[in-house]
Amino acid sequence: MRKPAKLFTWLFFLVLSPLRVFASPASWEKILSAEPLERHPSVNQAYEKHRAAYLAKKKTAEAVIFEDVFGLDERQARQCSENGCELGYRLTINRFPYWLEDGIAHLLLFSSQSVWDEAVLKQKSEELLRQHLPDPTQYRGIEWSIRINPPWKRTVKGLGHAHIFIRDTEGTANLTQWVDQLKQLRKSSIDKPVSD
Repeated sequence: MRKPAKLFTWLFFLVLSPLRVFASPASWEKILSAEPLERHPSVNQAYEKHRAAYLAKKKTAEAVIFEDVFGLDERQARQCSENGCELGYRLTINRFPYWLEDGIAHLLLFSSQSVWDEAVLKQKSEELLRQHLPDPTQYRGIEWSIRINPPWKRTVKGLGHAHIFIRDTEGTANLTQWVDQLKQLRKSSIDKPVSD
């Protein structure tokens, strides 16, 4: 027979340990520290609902990315997720961003391949940022940090991708306007791929 203390401990780990309490959004310092980042519970709930919807339609996360980010139709997306495609890289706003302090935007760079080479993903991220950001002479206060999630934290396992966090340190850039433009282009992403 189990003692009440052991039973309580077992119940705690079974029922309560998966629940996490979020005290506050991540600061720039936390992003730079490489500590794990999480979504706000409401964003995570929306993400899980989105995920359940595409899984119910027998779609993979990769097929959804091929449709939403690379602009392929459903048939093409399924074919690319099953057989691979050479579509380069795309920069897009994260629809389900991590919980970050105000003034920090969460972007994603997706490869059409299962390329997880950190150096390559970071290089391509920087190339696309420099290609698409407003004129750097007018917007010198923009800085970014690029992360590649460890394998255990990847929900889109079949497509290499990087998380890009960007902010304006001097208040000279209209980063909010630029990010809003990315949101408007979300369906087709930014259509100028960086070639391999």
